[in-house]
Amino acid sequence: MKQQFKTIIKAALVLAIAFWVLSKIPFNRKINQEIPANIYLDGVVTGETAIIMDGEKSNYLFTEKESYSGKFQILSYEKTGRDNMNAHISWGGLEKTNIQQLIYTTAGIFPDMDLVSFIIINEAMTQFALMFKDGTVIATSDSLYELYTQNITYYPDTGAISVRTIPKIE
Repeated sequence: MKQQFKTIIKAALVLAIAFWVLSKIPFNRKINQEIPANIYLDGVVTGETAIIMDGEKSNYLFTEKESYSGKFQILSYEKTGRDNMNAHISWGGLEKTNIQQLIYTTAGIFPDMDLVSFIIINEAMTQFALMFKDGTVIATSDSLYELYTQNITYYPDTGAISVRTIPKIE
């Protein structure tokens, strides 16, 4: 009886360690796509652009924590296409808001990109909306433009950002 109990404890310990290790290992997926989007100013479509994504998206088991690292070039905005410019998108950083954080880096620094650092984007990275500090919004659809502008507010005088919880984008 004692031997069976020791065997059960050892097996449970091995399973617990295996689950812990699996929860820490990201399963990467290559993202290489070009997504067309509209440029909005004061609610009116003023042009078209595209976003080129070339990087890896990390998915973790047992958690909502996901991230993307790589190129996220907005063709109509030259700064995002500079050599060595890298974008990082984090899912789950703003607890339960379904809003992600977008940060650009180059050569170990965080350059001022004139972008509001919050983006709404689906897990497949095919539907999104983001805003520049001047109020210009890049979005893949009118509904995402409206969702973004109704729930994320940027105050240019102070640089403050107000965020409301939004539904998950499919």
